Order: sequence, then C-alpha cells, then structure tokens
Amino acid sequence: MFRLKAAAFALALSTGAYAQTDPPIVEPVPVVAPASIADNPGEIIKTPPSPINQANLAKVILEADKIFDTNPNARVVIKLPAGRFDITGKHNSNGSIELNGITPGATGRLIIRGAGIDATTLVQDHDLAGIFSHSPSKHITIENLHLTTPKMKVTQGWITKISGNTIWLRVPPGFPTPTSLWESRTFGVGKYLREATNSNTSPQFIPGEGQVPYTAVVQEGDLFKVTLGRDAPSTWTVGDLLAYKSKNGGSAYFIMGAEDWVFNNVRWSGETRGVFRGGPKHLRFTNVEIRRPLPINGVQPILTSPAGGPQINQPSDTRGSDVVFDHFMAEGTGDDAVAFFNMGTSVVKNSTIKNSFARGININNSDVTTNDDVLINAPLLRH
Repeated sequence: MFRLKAAAFALALSTGAYAQTDPPIVEPVPVVAPASIADNPGEIIKTPPSPINQANLAKVILEADKIFDTNPNARVVIKLPAGRFDITGKHNSNGSIELNGITPGATGRLIIRGAGIDATTLVQDHDLAGIFSHSPSKHITIENLHLTTPKMKVTQGWITKISGNTIWLRVPPGFPTPTSLWESRTFGVGKYLREATNSNTSPQFIPGEGQVPYTAVVQEGDLFKVTLGRDAPSTWTVGDLLAYKSKNGGSAYFIMGAEDWVFNNVRWSGETRGVFRGGPKHLRFTNVEIRRPLPINGVQPILTSPAGGPQINQPSDTRGSDVVFDHFMAEGTGDDAVAFFNMGTSVVKNSTIKNSFARGININNSDVTTNDDVLINAPLLRH
C-alpha cells in the first residue's frame, strides 16, 4: 500500500485553528469570454435584466417561453455575460433555474448560453436544484458556463488517534469542519470516510480500501472525534489521510420526462449529482466536466462533492434511450461519476474518469457501450 504520511501530517500538526469553517470553493479567476462563442443567424437573443439573479433569470425564461406560443420553431437564446452571478434565493420553489414544461416545436430550441466555461459562473442555492423541471420538457441546451455552490461541501483530515470504532481527525486549515457539514436530514445516509494516499498535491483513493460509515462527529479542541459504524479498519494508522463526506440531498439538476436536452461545454463543482427521471430520451453531454477545486493553503481537496455525477433514470422508471457522453471528464466525485438505470442504447466515449469514491461508471439493467474511455481508480460496474 502506497502511503506518503510524514510531510502532510507534519503540516497538519504544525498549524493552528481554522481561519474559516465554510470556505468558498477555490476556483480560477473568470477570464475574458473566448471570441469563438458567437450567436448564430436567426437566433432570438434575450438578455436577463441586471442584476443577474434567480428572480431576473426566471423573468427572462418566462419571456422566452412565451415566444414559443406564437413561434414554436424559434431558437431563443438567453445570453449570459462573463462574471460570477449569485442565483441563490427563494424566488423559485424547486430550482435556482426552473424550466418546467418548456416544449418548443420540432425545430425550435431554448438555449441558455454563457460566455465560456471559465467565464460565466452561476452559484446555485444550497437547498434547491441548480436546474429543475418537474414536467416534460424538450429541445433545451445549456452551454458555455460553470454551475457551482456557495461553499465547499466536503472535507478531509489526518488520523491522530484510533480507539475501536472511534477516530480523531485533524482537518487542514481552510477546509470545512466535519461538524459544519453534518446533515441531520440525511442521518444514516451518505455519511462515509475513505482512505486516500497521503499527498498534499495529488491525493488518490487507495484501491481495495472501501468506504467506512460513521454515525456521529463532535469537535474536541482542534480535533474532530468521529464515531464509526464499526471498528476502524486494521489497515488505518495514525497519519493516514481520509476523505469525509456527508450527502445533503442536493442536486445540480433534477429533470423529469426530458427529451432532447444538451449540456455542452459545462462544468459542475460543489454540487455535482444531477438526475434525469421518467425515461429520458436523446440526451447529450459533450465537453462537460466535474473538476476538483484548486488547492487550499497548499493542500489539494480529495473530493469535488459529497455525491456523484449524472444519474440517468432510476430502476423503477420507464425505460429511456439514446444518451451520449462524449468527452466527459470527472474527478473526485463522492459517488458514481455517471450511472445508468433501466436505459436503452446509450454510450460513454472519449471520456476520462478519475478517483471516484464509488464507481466510475455504474450500468444497471442498461444497454450502454463504452468506447475509448480512460478510467483511473474509477471502476466500471455492470449489473
């Protein structure tokens, strides 16, 4: 087993209390929009009023939807400028962006277009889905933007003591505290630890070291006492680095009854799990990514989020079909990077998936092929 303990653990022991318990996600500074992103002839361009927030996005989405009443085959673009925009709040009931029942005609389309994956960032609400549609919707494209959350939702720490089913962790400065991530509404669900290689620059989950459940966490001075659901594994020793997750039930998107949806040149961070339910058809994920945050005080986060990536359908849903992931990249997801349930012909191709807490690709009762994919510490499961 490969372990690099000394330097990282020494850094943890030499540091003091935490400067902040709810740090924002550390991301690159937005850059100027690429010149190649341009509007196409015949598109109807709609721009949200300033400031760009949840309410004003809802207003321009309603205006766009009304265009389809009289011109169902229009191509309507909601154009977002470069910048970081807070779309949290309670104007909407279920999603920071709600697209309920939007159904353009056969050649019509609603497009939400940012200025670039590194240029336009939307900060979704913690308690709402990022994008939500509870009624059938079709012919929708989301492109050229980054969807994230206000703060990190995962953490990690070095073991300082082990006693039976109890361990004590020291968390790197600047990372969220385990107590701040505790979600009582999901007690007993999605609360796991998993060991990673002890590296400040490129921590990776250790193959064969499974996830270990925990049931309680309390702070004791600068340490965090974690009660496990069973005795600590015999392979764990003082100085080992553990990833810590507590699922919160959030979603990057929740879409029911979708047909012909496209995510193109999109990044998710903070909250990465998204769900298409109700037998989705003709979905495209092209040049999309789930990427870990930048290092915090010189320490690279192990995880991107407490949950997985795209979930396509569910076991009890109507069978869906024709979903394509092309140049999909995911690293550090807190569960399966991508999962298919009860799906017809679909494909994952030209994709790279690394360092998943669970599986890289989970294929459950589905006809999914893989082609030219790279899976690193992210196994494929068919069942």
